[in-house]
Amino acid sequence: MLTSPFISLVLKAWNRIISWFLPASTTNNAPFRRVCIAVVQSLLLITVLTLVVMVFYVLFGKSPSLLEVSLFFGGASIPVLGCLLIRQTANIDSVVILTNAGGVAAVFSFALVTNGIMSPSMPILFGFLFMAAGYGKGLVTAVVLAMNVSAVCFLYLLGENDLLFSNRIPPESETVLRLLGILALAAFTSISLYFRANAWRGHRRRLARAVAQARNANSAKSQFVASMSHELRTPLNAIIGFSAFMKSEVYGPLGHEKYTEYVGDVEKSGRHLLDLVNEVLDISAIEANQIDLAENEVDLAELLHATVRMLLERAARAGVTLLVEPDDNIPLVYIDGTRMKQVFLNLVGNAIKFSKLDTTVSVRVHYAVGKGFEILVEDQGIGIEASDLERVMKPFVQVGSNNYGSHEGVGLGLYISRQLVELHSGTLIVESEPGQGTSVIVTLPDSRKRVS
Repeated sequence: MLTSPFISLVLKAWNRIISWFLPASTTNNAPFRRVCIAVVQSLLLITVLTLVVMVFYVLFGKSPSLLEVSLFFGGASIPVLGCLLIRQTANIDSVVILTNAGGVAAVFSFALVTNGIMSPSMPILFGFLFMAAGYGKGLVTAVVLAMNVSAVCFLYLLGENDLLFSNRIPPESETVLRLLGILALAAFTSISLYFRANAWRGHRRRLARAVAQARNANSAKSQFVASMSHELRTPLNAIIGFSAFMKSEVYGPLGHEKYTEYVGDVEKSGRHLLDLVNEVLDISAIEANQIDLAENEVDLAELLHATVRMLLERAARAGVTLLVEPDDNIPLVYIDGTRMKQVFLNLVGNAIKFSKLDTTVSVRVHYAVGKGFEILVEDQGIGIEASDLERVMKPFVQVGSNNYGSHEGVGLGLYISRQLVELHSGTLIVESEPGQGTSVIVTLPDSRKRVS
C-alpha cells in the first residue's frame, strides 16, 4: 500500500516524458499518435535497459575504461536522440533506422573489446532486428538486417585475423554478462511483440470503425431507396394509369391524333422508368439479403410460355420471332414462380433487344435425372466479345456493338437474374461470339424437382 502512490507518481512522470517527445502533428491524428507513442516508449526502454546493463557491467567486470563508459553512455543516449528526432521531424522510419544503426555501432564497438562475435553483447544485435521487424516496415527491417549481417561479418573477419582488442571481461563475470545479453534480447523481443500488438489493436479499431461506417452507410442507403421508391412509384403509377385511361378515350376523343401518340409515349416512358426503379430496389434487397422466396410447385414449361406471351408484341416490333421448345414430360419444379418469371423476362427481353431483324429467339427446356433442369435462351444477335463476358454480369454494365445502335436499360437485368437464380441454388452462364449471337444457360438442381 505504501508503494502505490510512488508507482502512480512514476507512471505519471513516464507518461509526461513520452507526451513531451510526441510531435505536434499527432494532435489530430490518433493512429499516427499511437505509433509514435509505441516507438518513443520502446526507445526510452532501451535507454533504461542500457543503463541497467552498464551498472551490472561495472559490478561484475573490471573497472571500465573511459572508452567503455563512453560506449555505454552512447548506447543510452542514441535512443533519446531518436525521440528528439521524432519530436522534430515526425519521421518514424528514419528514426527507427538511425537508432538501430547507432545501437549496432555501439554493440559492435563493445564487441571489439569483449571477444568479438563471442561477446555477451551479440544477442542484442538480434534484438535490434526483432524490434525493427516488429515495427512492421519491410524496408526498415531489410536495412537493419543488412547492418547486423555487416557487423557480424566484420567482427568475424577481425577475429580470424587477430585484430580484436584484448578481452576486458574476467572469466568469472562472463557468464553473468552473457545472461544479461540474453535478457536484453528478451527485452527487445518483448518490444517487438509490443509493436505488433499495438499495430494489431490499431488495425482492429480501424476495421471496427470501417465496418460501423459501412453499416451506417448501407442503412442510410436502404432508407433512402425505400423512401425514394415510395416517392417515385406513387406519381409514376398515377402517370401510367391516367395516360392509359386517356389513350383509351373513355370520355371521348382527345382531338388531334398527335395527342393520342403523345399520351402513348408518356405511358411507355412511365412504365420504363417504373421498371428501372423496381430493378434498383431489387439490387438493394439482394445486397441486403432481404429477398424472401415464395416457393411452390411450378410448371416450368407453362411459366416460359406465359413469359413469351408477355413479350410477343415487343418481339413483333423488333422483327424477331419467339419460339418455346420444352422437352416432353418436364416435371414440376419447386421455385418462386414470380422471381423466376422476372429472370426469364430479363433474359428473353435482352435477347430481343440485341437481336438482328428477321431472326429468331428460342427458349429450350431440358431435364435430366440427377442433373436437374436446364433452360437455354438463344438469339442470333450481335453477340458479346470474350473479354466482356465477365463484365456483363456486373451491375450497370452494358456492352455490345455500336453498329446496332444504343439500347434501353442501365445494365441491371443480367446481374439481378444471376442473383435470383443463385438464390434458387442454380447457375446462370453466358456464352457468346461477336456476330454469332448469345446463349444464356440457366440450371436448377435436381433437388428442386417435384413429382406431379
